[in-house]
Amino acid sequence: MNYESESAAIHNFVNDLETDPELKAAVQKIGLQDWAKRLKVANQRFRTLYSNRIAQESTYDKISFTAIKPEATLRYAELINRINAYIELDEKDAYAPLKRELETLSERYMQIINNLKKTTVEENDPTIQQ
Repeated sequence: MNYESESAAIHNFVNDLETDPELKAAVQKIGLQDWAKRLKVANQRFRTLYSNRIAQESTYDKISFTAIKPEATLRYAELINRINAYIELDEKDAYAPLKRELETLSERYMQIINNLKKTTVEENDPTIQQ
């Protein structure tokens, strides 16, 4: 459930607790009035913050990932080359943990790419049954 849906569900739930006579009586019977009030206030605060964030984000210039990908790829390659140089010159294996972490991240990244490619092929190939 996304943020807006979850917040709407909480809003409706609290509204039901406040307006439905049976639910209102049940809340009072088990002493959850303070909890329901805190839930309502927290949800209202969230909705305000979320709306403000959406409004703020709408003022940002939209940056196309496709447009910045070549520069990002170049900078990433430079970073990896520098890290590899440190690893190569490292006589005390101080960079060994970093090397393992980078290898693990690279493996996971490639797995994600392969899964996305597979999913794309399956979605676009009418001969593959889903």
